[in-house]
Amino acid sequence: GFGVPPATLAGLLAFVAGLHASHLWLAWQLGGLAGLRAKQRITLTLTATQKTLALGMPLLGVVFAGRPDLGLLCTPLLLQHPLQLLVGSLLSPRLKRIAAEEAP
Repeated sequence: GFGVPPATLAGLLAFVAGLHASHLWLAWQLGGLAGLRAKQRITLTLTATQKTLALGMPLLGVVFAGRPDLGLLCTPLLLQHPLQLLVGSLLSPRLKRIAAEEAP
Protein backbone atom coordinates (compact mmCIF):
# COMPACT_ATOMS: atom_id res chain seq x y z
CA GLY A 1 0.00 0.00 0.00
CA PHE A 2 0.84 3.65 0.07
CA GLY A 3 1.06 3.79 3.85
CA VAL A 4 -1.76 6.33 4.15
CA PRO A 5 -5.29 5.88 5.43
CA PRO A 6 -7.91 5.28 2.70
CA ALA A 7 -9.68 8.56 3.41
CA THR A 8 -6.43 10.49 3.03
CA LEU A 9 -5.65 8.64 -0.19
CA ALA A 10 -9.12 9.44 -1.54
CA GLY A 11 -8.66 13.11 -0.65
CA LEU A 12 -5.26 13.17 -2.31
CA LEU A 13 -6.69 11.55 -5.42
CA ALA A 14 -9.47 14.15 -5.54
CA PHE A 15 -6.91 16.93 -5.15
CA VAL A 16 -4.64 15.51 -7.87
CA ALA A 17 -7.64 15.04 -10.20
CA GLY A 18 -8.82 18.60 -9.59
CA LEU A 19 -5.36 19.98 -10.19
CA HIS A 20 -5.04 17.99 -13.40
CA ALA A 21 -8.44 19.17 -14.63
CA SER A 22 -7.61 22.80 -13.86
CA HIS A 23 -4.30 22.51 -15.71
CA LEU A 24 -6.04 20.97 -18.72
CA TRP A 25 -8.54 23.84 -18.76
CA LEU A 26 -5.82 26.47 -18.29
CA ALA A 27 -3.64 25.05 -21.07
CA TRP A 28 -6.64 24.95 -23.43
CA GLN A 29 -7.58 28.56 -22.60
CA LEU A 30 -4.01 29.83 -22.96
CA GLY A 31 -3.77 28.13 -26.33
CA GLY A 32 -6.89 29.99 -27.41
CA LEU A 33 -5.55 33.30 -26.13
CA ALA A 34 -2.33 32.68 -28.03
CA GLY A 35 -4.35 32.21 -31.23
CA LEU A 36 -3.38 28.60 -31.73
CA ARG A 37 -5.37 26.47 -34.13
CA ALA A 38 -7.33 23.52 -32.73
CA LYS A 39 -4.66 20.91 -33.43
CA GLN A 40 -2.01 23.09 -31.83
CA ARG A 41 -4.22 23.70 -28.80
CA ILE A 42 -4.79 19.97 -28.43
CA THR A 43 -1.05 19.36 -28.56
CA LEU A 44 -0.38 22.11 -26.02
CA THR A 45 -3.12 20.91 -23.70
CA LEU A 46 -2.00 17.31 -23.62
CA THR A 47 1.74 17.87 -23.51
CA ALA A 48 1.59 20.65 -20.92
CA THR A 49 -0.30 18.47 -18.47
CA GLN A 50 1.50 15.14 -18.92
CA LYS A 51 4.10 14.21 -16.33
CA THR A 52 5.98 10.95 -16.48
CA LEU A 53 7.10 8.46 -13.92
CA ALA A 54 10.32 8.08 -15.92
CA LEU A 55 11.37 11.62 -14.95
CA GLY A 56 9.49 12.10 -11.71
CA MET A 57 10.53 9.03 -9.77
CA PRO A 58 14.30 9.46 -10.26
CA LEU A 59 13.97 13.15 -9.48
CA LEU A 60 12.10 12.44 -6.25
CA GLY A 61 14.68 9.79 -5.40
CA VAL A 62 17.51 12.31 -5.75
CA VAL A 63 15.82 15.22 -4.02
CA PHE A 64 14.49 13.19 -1.10
CA ALA A 65 17.20 10.52 -0.94
CA GLY A 66 17.47 8.78 2.41
CA ARG A 67 14.11 9.94 3.75
CA PRO A 68 12.12 7.16 5.34
CA ASP A 69 8.89 8.63 3.97
CA LEU A 70 10.06 8.60 0.34
CA GLY A 71 7.25 6.21 -0.62
CA LEU A 72 4.69 8.59 0.83
CA LEU A 73 6.25 11.53 -1.01
CA CYS A 74 5.92 9.60 -4.28
CA THR A 75 2.20 8.95 -3.77
CA PRO A 76 0.89 12.02 -5.67
CA LEU A 77 2.98 11.12 -8.71
CA LEU A 78 1.88 7.50 -8.52
CA LEU A 79 -1.74 8.70 -8.56
CA GLN A 80 -1.17 11.36 -11.23
CA HIS A 81 0.39 9.07 -13.82
CA PRO A 82 -2.51 6.62 -14.33
CA LEU A 83 -5.02 9.45 -13.89
CA GLN A 84 -3.53 11.47 -16.75
CA LEU A 85 -3.50 8.40 -18.97
CA LEU A 86 -7.15 7.70 -18.18
CA VAL A 87 -8.24 11.30 -18.68
CA GLY A 88 -6.27 11.57 -21.93
CA SER A 89 -7.88 8.43 -23.29
CA LEU A 90 -11.34 9.67 -22.30
CA LEU A 91 -10.73 13.04 -23.97
CA SER A 92 -9.28 11.54 -27.16
CA PRO A 93 -12.57 11.00 -29.05
CA ARG A 94 -13.73 14.55 -28.37
CA LEU A 95 -10.36 16.06 -29.24
CA LYS A 96 -10.28 13.99 -32.43
CA ARG A 97 -13.66 15.47 -33.43
CA ILE A 98 -12.43 19.00 -32.68
CA ALA A 99 -9.33 18.43 -34.81
CA ALA A 100 -11.36 16.93 -37.64
CA GLU A 101 -13.77 19.90 -37.66
CA GLU A 102 -10.94 22.37 -38.08
CA ALA A 103 -10.66 23.82 -41.57
CA PRO A 104 -7.46 22.75 -43.34
